Amino acid sequence: MKRSYRDPVEAYLHRLARWAPPQERDELVAEARRHLHDAALRLERAGMNPRDARRAATRAFGPAWRIGLAARGVAIPLPVLPRQVGRALSRLRRPRR
Repeated sequence: MKRSYRDPVEAYLHRLARWAPPQERDELVAEARRHLHDAALRLERAGMNPRDARRAATRAFGPAWRIGLAARGVAIPLPVLPRQVGRALSRLRRPRR
């Protein structure tokens, strides 16, 4: 069953928690939460509406899977073609909570 998150930041943090290594999950998600909320607040002060600011903050932060894999010590070089990402991810076992 898929969860539906109305807040883009909370949806992002949920995805990040799924990819983060268990021993670092809480700290990584808490740090990401602080950065995302700060970035969204700056964008709101610059005139963006709150929902768009939160979306823009998550897009600027980068893909949750990339941050989670980096925390696991798995490096994925930039730029990476989508097909290559799909192949690489299919070879990795997706972490379970």
